[in-house]
Amino acid sequence: MVTDRGAGGPYRPNDLDSKSGRPVIDVLRDKHPACVVPSEEDFDAYHDADDLLDTMPVYCFEECIAKAAARLSGSAGPCGVEAEMLKRWLLRHGAHSERLRGVMADWVVWLSNGSPPYAAYRAVNTVRTVALDKCPGVRPLGVGEVWMRLWSDCSHMQTKSAATTACGNTQLCAGLRSGIKANLHAVRAIWPQSAGWTEDGASEEEDDIASATDPGAAEDATFSRYEPETGFGTALFDARNGFNEINRYLMLWNVAHRWNQGSRFAFNRYRHWVRCLVRSEPGEPTIVIHSKEGITQGNCLAMSLYGVALMPLASKMREAIPEALQPWYCDDAGAAGKALPNARCLDFLVKFGPTYGYFPEPGKSHYICKAEDEPAARQAFEGFGLEINYSRGQRYLGGFIGSARKKEEWLGDMVGKWVGAVKALSVGAVRYPQTAYAGFTFSHQNEWQYVQHVVADTGPFFQPLEKEIRTSFLPALLGIPPTAIDGDYRQLLTHGVKQGGLAIRNPVDTAQHIHSTSLAATRYLTESLVREDAGAFDLGVHRKCAKKAEQDAREFRLINEQRFLDVRGRDNPSVARRDKRNSAAGAWLSVFPNRLNGTDLLAGEWRDNVRLRYNHSPLDMPAACDSCGAKMTVEHALSCKVGGLVHIRHDDVADEWRHLCGTALSPSRVEREPPIFRCSYQKRDFGKVLLQHEKEKKDKYLRTCLELWKDFTPMVYSVDECREEACHPPGK
Repeated sequence: MVTDRGAGGPYRPNDLDSKSGRPVIDVLRDKHPACVVPSEEDFDAYHDADDLLDTMPVYCFEECIAKAAARLSGSAGPCGVEAEMLKRWLLRHGAHSERLRGVMADWVVWLSNGSPPYAAYRAVNTVRTVALDKCPGVRPLGVGEVWMRLWSDCSHMQTKSAATTACGNTQLCAGLRSGIKANLHAVRAIWPQSAGWTEDGASEEEDDIASATDPGAAEDATFSRYEPETGFGTALFDARNGFNEINRYLMLWNVAHRWNQGSRFAFNRYRHWVRCLVRSEPGEPTIVIHSKEGITQGNCLAMSLYGVALMPLASKMREAIPEALQPWYCDDAGAAGKALPNARCLDFLVKFGPTYGYFPEPGKSHYICKAEDEPAARQAFEGFGLEINYSRGQRYLGGFIGSARKKEEWLGDMVGKWVGAVKALSVGAVRYPQTAYAGFTFSHQNEWQYVQHVVADTGPFFQPLEKEIRTSFLPALLGIPPTAIDGDYRQLLTHGVKQGGLAIRNPVDTAQHIHSTSLAATRYLTESLVREDAGAFDLGVHRKCAKKAEQDAREFRLINEQRFLDVRGRDNPSVARRDKRNSAAGAWLSVFPNRLNGTDLLAGEWRDNVRLRYNHSPLDMPAACDSCGAKMTVEHALSCKVGGLVHIRHDDVADEWRHLCGTALSPSRVEREPPIFRCSYQKRDFGKVLLQHEKEKKDKYLRTCLELWKDFTPMVYSVDECREEACHPPGK
């Protein structure tokens, strides 16, 4: 990876496990336990089974396959066909691809509604198992055949909403919007001090940043349940070999009754043992391991299947111990509240979890509480014979629960890793600016924005990261010295592309706004978890709440960005015009670079366009025009008719447009007449200039084209990609 942050990596079968010292292949075999056949009493009774087992069939069409194919990613399974190859087969060969998509749709319908003989699809149900280093330990990952991944994704698209409804607010891993964030917000709602308390019975020194940013209590203590001397805290339960241990019989039984629409595909997928192929050294035979229990990690159905499979266990525990808040996200279970109910939750899981294939390990679990509450907590857990680890803070679902000092240590370590990653991106941005920019905006900054969603009062901790972005990454990206980026310029670059910026956010400024938005988006879901008088969870209300919060946050951001642009251009008309042009252009910045799609740019192309966007001259521009000898400026390069730059630029655009039109229609139906650009009008509104040129072209060519029964659309663009209104429909 560019940022060089990947810990561990893949193991070979004969390597030694970093945790146990045993050969990896032996650990992999242990990770795939023998099948356990439950007794008749272990199957949960469903009194309305006849109604539950009668659902609508699953339909799939070639359009659904095309939509799923566009999202395909990942390496190849045992057959050697990887995602990018299948994507091309499905999307880039016209009528042949359409027929292939139709066949794929038939397979999805067959597996989702019928009972095909296993021999018909046994080969594509095989997976290639890769052993990954967890540092320490081994994580088995199944790389399924890309054909089965495609079919699973299409079936899941049609049935995912039913799985989400089945899990409700009990298991938040089945596609529930913002579900993982609601778990953390719910814990903080009933225990406000878990955001980072600074007063503790232990002799810890207070930290300046921590005490200044988080007083240890949430602003809203409406749902606080904290009581001193009760061992109040949060228990985080760890389960053994989660996905691979889940009982397959009970999983299919519960899925059939709770998520019937997706049960037929799941049954066909797991009706027999799944062959897992482990590649050994070159020249040696492949090692075969049979997956007899659990769910294959890497299967796109895994989260929904696991969530529905454990619904009876989670529901029974919630009913038996209502005093404790019980956040579930897949196999990450927890309990928040007084120590005694929390201990009862762990005891409940130890007693009843193995029936469903959930094996909690108290020795690896953690109990987070204040030092003065630890004696009461120890007494509660030891009363049930449970040995658990006690802590002042712990990472949980990508966020953090605990004291201010522990929170600062964790955040400091995370920010340090992100700073190192930004440094690596800065080095790459010199030669590959488009790739570095895409990696930053599409992936990297989303990592710390998630932390800002689920952890309160994090802004000051991101100052080293913002300093690295401002003094290292942006100068490397734009090819300018760090001193050229003043406060207003940095603020402009934080704007979205449609507001004249680059969407490179300031992590210090975004922390509070992002966290407030997350709280608003999950308010209904959080209250349904913490309110004692909460009624049945309404999925529709939650979706409306989340959608409204996101819309309000977006409007708030756009208003602030527009207000900044208005103030910035109030006394400077040229700056105002440039900002207006930049807001109307820049769609190319939002496109992921892909050589196959023709969206990748050379370093000079990308950097010169960005520099022109912000009124910088292109780098390495000659002092004089090599054609006419005049002083070389951006304006001269756009208008000099001696050297052919105008013709080259025009022909390049015309050839690209002709190719696109020929692809959509046929090459024989497309003609073009190359017009020559004239000098732009710097002090006129760009929209009026584009409209004038459109009118000139129509006056000259439209009548002739109509007489020949041809359509005519003048493609009028400015050099910075602003386009006339008539260009929008054909552009789409």
